[in-house]
Amino acid sequence: MRVGIKVLIVLFVLIAFVSIIIEPKHNGFHCNDSSIRQPFNALQITLAQLLTIAMIIPVIVVIVIENVAKSVPKTQIKTIIYQNINAFIFGLFANFLAVMVAKNLIGRLRPHAIHFCNADHYCADGVNDKYIESFECVNKDYHGHFLKNVRHSFYSGHASIATYSGIFLILYLNSRLKPQMKPIKYILLALFAAIAITSLYPGYTQWHNSWHFLSDVLTGYTIGLISGSLVFKFLVYVENSEQLNASYIPLNKLLSTISGQ
Repeated sequence: MRVGIKVLIVLFVLIAFVSIIIEPKHNGFHCNDSSIRQPFNALQITLAQLLTIAMIIPVIVVIVIENVAKSVPKTQIKTIIYQNINAFIFGLFANFLAVMVAKNLIGRLRPHAIHFCNADHYCADGVNDKYIESFECVNKDYHGHFLKNVRHSFYSGHASIATYSGIFLILYLNSRLKPQMKPIKYILLALFAAIAITSLYPGYTQWHNSWHFLSDVLTGYTIGLISGSLVFKFLVYVENSEQLNASYIPLNKLLSTISGQ
């Protein structure tokens, strides 16, 4: 199944609409809810940084691997690269859209909501079990999107997007690289482990810095894992069994090509 550029444009427009135009659900809070009274910390990894890295690295890997493999006639290599990159970006955009839809529909307050919004005065009467149905988020240092963003806890986009990119990269490399010796096989496994750990790190920072609850991050990990696996299985170009055996790239060939030897 191929993903055309028009589909990507539609997804991009939907993401912009949901992110900018749609308001999140406005939930209240209980005055004795300590889970949303965590201190506010600046983002350790911004969304722009995450999206840039999560998109660029897999795209570069696909381009390099397919040009080295040359498992099909040269005239088809560009088509395969185009198809696989489009499939990857489609999954990335779909992931981001699902994240924003969930955030706006659920409107879960972030762990730092009370501190960030300076909302303690709503509970100044000392009634601990009081429920505040509606409150205004006020912060003199932040405006616009940041005030809206305080209701975007569930689920973690950092966790979902990074995990999606990581599992896609692991599955893609595993399908294209063939270790010829056991030591090389262990190196490849170590590479996969490093990619997996790196893809989990953005979600961890969001939990550690009180931007998400643990359940937000775990949900993001799960959705990223499932979506990455599905995109690879159904949208990425994979040869038939005869072509596949011929298209594996020995690691020594890949390394020598990259080093220019």
